[in-house]
Amino acid sequence: MSSLKDLNRLACRYTIPSSSTPITETLSRWGAASLKHPAIIVHPTTEHDVVAAVEVARQNQLKVLPAGGTHGSFVSVTSQNLYLDMSELDDIAINKTRQTVTIGGGVTVGKLLKALTAAGFYAPIPDSNAVGVVGAVLGGGTSHFLGLNGLTVDNVENLRVVTAGNDTAEARTVSASSHAEERALFHALCGAGYGLGAVVSATLRIYPVEELHLTENKVWTRQLIFPPRALEPAAEAFIKLQAYGPLPAQNTNLLFVRSPPGTPNAGSPVIILSTSYFGPSSEAEAAAADLLDQELSAQAIHTKTSLVPLETMNDALEPLNSHAGHKLMMASKLRGHTMEGINASFDKWLATTDRYPDAQGTNILFSAQNSLKSQRLGKETPGADHLVEESIRERGCMVMSMVWCFSPETASALSGFSKEIVEINLKVQQGVKASQPPSFMSSGTKLEDLFLKERAEKVRAGKKMWDGNGVFWSPFEMSD
Repeated sequence: MSSLKDLNRLACRYTIPSSSTPITETLSRWGAASLKHPAIIVHPTTEHDVVAAVEVARQNQLKVLPAGGTHGSFVSVTSQNLYLDMSELDDIAINKTRQTVTIGGGVTVGKLLKALTAAGFYAPIPDSNAVGVVGAVLGGGTSHFLGLNGLTVDNVENLRVVTAGNDTAEARTVSASSHAEERALFHALCGAGYGLGAVVSATLRIYPVEELHLTENKVWTRQLIFPPRALEPAAEAFIKLQAYGPLPAQNTNLLFVRSPPGTPNAGSPVIILSTSYFGPSSEAEAAAADLLDQELSAQAIHTKTSLVPLETMNDALEPLNSHAGHKLMMASKLRGHTMEGINASFDKWLATTDRYPDAQGTNILFSAQNSLKSQRLGKETPGADHLVEESIRERGCMVMSMVWCFSPETASALSGFSKEIVEINLKVQQGVKASQPPSFMSSGTKLEDLFLKERAEKVRAGKKMWDGNGVFWSPFEMSD
């Protein structure tokens, strides 16, 4: 029999995990690092269920850990957690007249993407189908549409959030037009929101797909896959595209990865250079002319130009969404990419994945987008008040390293790998400090690693105001 108190408050389904049950059968999360049995798992279906769960946590001195997409690699689950599985809060309501969508706190990107495109709309949401939309908002939010519509938080109308308060949990709707204290909470949730409460719904602005002027209503893409010997021409082409812009409608990536099982030459290291263009094919071909060059294409082992339906544009990354193994991430925005940084990163990645066979899923991604829209929105109301660092808005380039391995020993040995990759790329940009998007922070990151002093103080003030007793789990140490 459970020793937890006040469980009669819960009208929804809940489970008390047994420590004898394998953790992977108890919880399904993207990565198994820092994962232990929580004290209780609650499955809310209503806002009232969330409020009740917070009160149960308070009475039992547990930390509430809301979980939507379950992809936060920085999240630590322990026996001191009330694990709030938000997945059943998955309603989606599209208002075509107002051009907004209201989603439940458990809605994933893939579900929202398909619902929006079916209605003729899109939103600036992440490029992974399995990621929770709310989790992305709380960390600022990246997307294919950064150059066109800014960060995800730049498109948030309001949030419905359950806060713990000092004595009683309460739900409230916050927005840029709320009164002073609730307005400050809204801006904190938009970019620095982890640990402040449980967001049960969010309303976002959406945009008509027809405004993109896509050819056949599809996204133009170009992909080239190179062997290691062709790293230099692949990297040069990537950097050349970056130097020209990129254009607001264009995203370009350079990925180091090993061919997955079941593919030709499985386990072989490859370099994937790709670009997507959210506009007419004629514009896309001009913007990506360097990737259509015959000499460059001749050095690739595979080339492909495609028109991809908007609703399936994230599907190519589906293998990376697998709930298996240990995953350790770190990312940083950069002022630009360099041959020196790319070459050194490749050498380190290749040597590491050769040395640790169970870490061959480890990958490094270099990305480049146009950041001018994000910069402009960050200087206007309400974006200027969101807790998003200027460096996140100003830098359109990013390096992201993800360790993916299967043994705890390898995970321990490679715990510093992603940080080293980030440092390699920062080192060649003398004087440039790391700028970590909160959604991609590594476990144990300090608040001051993400935010300058003024914003860090606002996060602490928000925590004190809305969760003074620390009922909600936070990835940060909140002591003054």
